[in-house]
Amino acid sequence: MSNTLPPLRRTSENRAQWAKVLIYCAARWGKTNLARTVPGGPSKALILATEIGDTGGLQTLGDVPCGMIKITDLTEMGLVLSELERRQVPPSRATLDGPAGVYYGGEHFTTVINDSYTATVDGPIYDAALSNQGWNSVWEKADRKDPRQFYPYLNEKGRQVAKSLMALEAHVVFLCREGLVEEGEGRERRVWHAPELPGQKLPRELPGWPDATLHGVWVNGQRALWTREHYKSVSGFRVPPNFAVPDKIVPNLDLIFRLTLGDSTVCREIAFTPNRQEAPQTQLPSLETTFRR
Repeated sequence: MSNTLPPLRRTSENRAQWAKVLIYCAARWGKTNLARTVPGGPSKALILATEIGDTGGLQTLGDVPCGMIKITDLTEMGLVLSELERRQVPPSRATLDGPAGVYYGGEHFTTVINDSYTATVDGPIYDAALSNQGWNSVWEKADRKDPRQFYPYLNEKGRQVAKSLMALEAHVVFLCREGLVEEGEGRERRVWHAPELPGQKLPRELPGWPDATLHGVWVNGQRALWTREHYKSVSGFRVPPNFAVPDKIVPNLDLIFRLTLGDSTVCREIAFTPNRQEAPQTQLPSLETTFRR
């Protein structure tokens, strides 16, 4: 613990070096393909793959040279994060120790993507929580297990992994599957989209941590990212209010990072414009309409 007072700073002098972004969307929306759009090209993306299967669900990127680390348990995740932290280079030392970013296996990366954070919590962290309790599963009624003993550990480990990722000297992207959160009963019941994560706390807490939280949607058969809170579904950039951020933007990480780091000139380039030649999809009723009936 430090015994000295931290210095006084001015918010106008804050300059972020790296973007920390969370993107959540429905399955098969194409979140893995976002790795193609990182600054410097796909070879500068390091994917921490936690989806089930030997390929980590990354067959979509079989034609590009993204870096990939397959992670199967929480111990491996801890070792990988420790190695990235040990070998990272901040921008202030870039000229002395090589290019800024993180290093793994002797290779340099500027973007770390957890694909997916949902699978990280629902896989390695969930399994570690079971092991911590000495259980094989949570919901065996015959054993009269109390899930309240299980989820605090899971939430805490989920927070620790997220904080370690956000502290890396690199752009960091959390990719999550889309889920639903609900509260209230009867006519007061409300349901909204959120990152699909176990328990009640992480789906509500995590979207508020990164510099940008974006919700993947379909518009006229095209992918877009929503940048405004809607029906309590959290979306938005942490930028000054004079930035004319469009309601919907194109799914391009290079542009998203630039906007997150304070480049307001990107606002026009990043705006989503539907392809008028495509037939619009059938408009489904909104969540609020559906669940208030």
